[in-house]
Amino acid sequence: MIETQTSVKSESLLKMLLGEMIRKQATDMHISADSSPMLRIDGKLIMMQLRPFSEEMTKMLAYSLMTNAQRRKFERDLDLDFSFGVKGLSRFRCNVFHQRESIAISIKSIPYEIKTPQDLRIPPEVFQFGEVKNGLVLVTGPRGSGKSTTLSALIKRLNEERRSHILTVEDPIELVYNSMSGIVNQREVLKDTKAYEIALASVPRQDVDILFVSEANDAEKLLSTLKVADMGLLVFATMRSRDAVSAVMRFIDLNMPYYLINGALRMIISQRLLRRICPNCRRVVTPDDDLLRSIGIDPMKVKNYNFYRGSGCPKCNGTGYQGRIPVFESLKITPVIRTMIQAGTSVIELWREAVNEGMIPMRKVALRYMLEGETTLDQVASETISYQ
Repeated sequence: MIETQTSVKSESLLKMLLGEMIRKQATDMHISADSSPMLRIDGKLIMMQLRPFSEEMTKMLAYSLMTNAQRRKFERDLDLDFSFGVKGLSRFRCNVFHQRESIAISIKSIPYEIKTPQDLRIPPEVFQFGEVKNGLVLVTGPRGSGKSTTLSALIKRLNEERRSHILTVEDPIELVYNSMSGIVNQREVLKDTKAYEIALASVPRQDVDILFVSEANDAEKLLSTLKVADMGLLVFATMRSRDAVSAVMRFIDLNMPYYLINGALRMIISQRLLRRICPNCRRVVTPDDDLLRSIGIDPMKVKNYNFYRGSGCPKCNGTGYQGRIPVFESLKITPVIRTMIQAGTSVIELWREAVNEGMIPMRKVALRYMLEGETTLDQVASETISYQ
C-alpha cells in the first residue's frame, strides 16, 4: 500500500513538472538530488521555484518513467536513453544517469506537432536538397542547435510531396510521423533492431527511397551511413560540428574513404540558434568597439545603426532574451569542392571556395539579424565563426 501511494505521488509530481515545462516552453529539464529542478528556456537554465529534491524522490521520479526492462538495463549500465509520450502534452526524450552515486534525469521536450519551415524560419535555400535525388544530406550543429527540428520539417515536406518509402533509424525515436503521400516506417535501436549497422545493412532489401539516420558521429556509424548513401538512396543524417566546412574535416579526421565522401556526400546544412532580444525590455545600447572588430566589423561603418539588448524583465525571467532565431549555411558538394577535399585542402581554403560558389556564411546571416535589432552583438560573437 505504501509503495502504491509513493508511486502515485511520484507520477503526480512528474506530470506537474512536465506540464510546467511545456507551459514555459522549455526545451529541457534537469533533475538532480539535493537541487531544485531546472528548466532550459531560450538556451539558459532557470531554477524552478521548488524545494530541492531528495535522492529518494529523484530515484522514484526516474523509475516511474521506466518500464521493468528499462530499469534492469539502467541498473546494469548505470545510464539509459529512451523516449516516452504524455497524452495532451508532448513527447519527451529522457536520459537517466548516475552522478556522485545518486540518480540524475535530463528530459528534452519533443512536440507532437511537426512545425512548418515557415514557422521555424527555415530559409528557402535550405530546401535546395529537393534537387538532390540520392546521396547524403548532412544536418550539423552542436547539441541543442535545432538539428532534429529542422530534419523533422524536411522529412514532413518529403512525406507530403513524394510517393516514397521513408525509413528512419533512431536511438530513440523522437518525433512520430504519419504516412501521407507514401509510407513512413520508424525503427528504434534495441527495440526494432539490435544495432544501427544491422538496420542499415537491411535497407537495400526493404525497398527504401529515403533514409533518416540520427547522430552519425562515430566512425563506424558514419561509414555505414556513407555506404548506404552510395547505393543510390537519398539519406539524411545529423552530426555534431561547429559549421559546414568543419563537418567535411570531420569525415577526414575519422578516416572515411575519399571515394565514399566524394561519391555519397551531396550537401551539408549547418545551423545554430541565436537568442532573440526580449521585445518587452529591449533598449538601445552602445556596442563594444573591440567586440565589433573581433567579428570583422569596422565600428565607423555602423555608427549610424542602433544596437539593442534586453535589460531583463519578468516576461523573460530577467535574462533579456525571449525565444530563439535559427541561422543556417548550406554547403553544396560541387565538383570543385570534391577535388579540394581529395587534395587535402585546408578549412580556410575550403570555406573561401564555398563562399565563392554561393554559400552564405552563418555569421553574415547573424549580422543581419543583429543590425535588424533581433539579436545582440554578444550572440553573434559567441555563436558564429568566420574564417576571414
